[in-house]
Amino acid sequence: MMFSARKALFALAWLAAAALPLAAAPQNIEAAQKTFPAAKPVGQTLCLLIDGVHVAVFGTANGDVVGVLAYPNPSKNPALLEKMREALELENTDIKYFGDKKRPAAFMLCKGAAGKYAKATAGAFAETVGEALAFVAAGGDFSPDKVADDAFVWKMSGSNMQVAFPITEGKIQALEAIGAAARSMNGHKAEKLWEKLGMSPDGKEVDRNTSKMIAQFLGCDAIFFTNRSMDKDFWKNVRENKPDRKGKNKKVNMSVVRTEDKRILLGDEEILRNGDPGRNDFDTIWPTEAATWPGALAVNDAPVEEVKEDKPKKTERVAVVKKVDKPEPDPFAAERKRTLTPAQAMDEYLQYLQEL
Repeated sequence: MMFSARKALFALAWLAAAALPLAAAPQNIEAAQKTFPAAKPVGQTLCLLIDGVHVAVFGTANGDVVGVLAYPNPSKNPALLEKMREALELENTDIKYFGDKKRPAAFMLCKGAAGKYAKATAGAFAETVGEALAFVAAGGDFSPDKVADDAFVWKMSGSNMQVAFPITEGKIQALEAIGAAARSMNGHKAEKLWEKLGMSPDGKEVDRNTSKMIAQFLGCDAIFFTNRSMDKDFWKNVRENKPDRKGKNKKVNMSVVRTEDKRILLGDEEILRNGDPGRNDFDTIWPTEAATWPGALAVNDAPVEEVKEDKPKKTERVAVVKKVDKPEPDPFAAERKRTLTPAQAMDEYLQYLQEL
């Protein structure tokens, strides 16, 4: 009997749990595009203009949303990211404010999705920009620093080293280190940067003499770190100052170099030969049409403009003169005012009687 009662309680508990509404799963990039049809996709990043703010929703190769960038968005106005979190049904988020007065910004990290890429083998050179940002954010070695004209800049913890992340159609081909620490780049700094960005573990620092030879081979000013194999064929090509034959070396060689125009670039040597980090001006990625909020979030919560009543104009005081009706003139008034002697009065009275 007791066993049956226990089974009945379990059954009731299961039915009660089944009756509860399931929590909505976070939207992916495809669903976010439907939520904001005016948004412009750039690879797996969704770019939109809403409430006068530039917003980039970063996604992974399979569409998971890993972060949201908003600028200009000061810390005194957190409502926009809160509405974005609600619109995309995101959970377990963390918001960081950064930038300066000219371009204040905020970044909302989706910690659950980003955590999947904390140990990604490709590191910062992942399949999408979103995965690269998830890697550096989840690793804790970088934090958002500023939004430049052509990149989302992150700063390495405990250092003045900054790395500019472009918003690209596909995977990141090249990264640029900027700032004072980058301008004084050396082998040790390059190794630290290499490690924090999750580049291949078999890299090695390049000594000064070797750096000069390889730099000439690559067509750059200096090389600080590389994972390329320096075999006999490589040195032969270096002496002849020729690139590897097509298909000869199938391995992607990643390096940290300083280009002729003193830029510090990281990535595939074939890409770095051009000295171009492959970044586009951010003005080209934002749509001109403003997006609107979905559903209940579309309610206009802008402050109501106060209507000022016109004050009456000041006028000069005018003296009011009351009109008084004048009495009819008295024809005998002059006569009454004339003073008569008794004799004159008698004569006039007798004359009056005669006229009757």
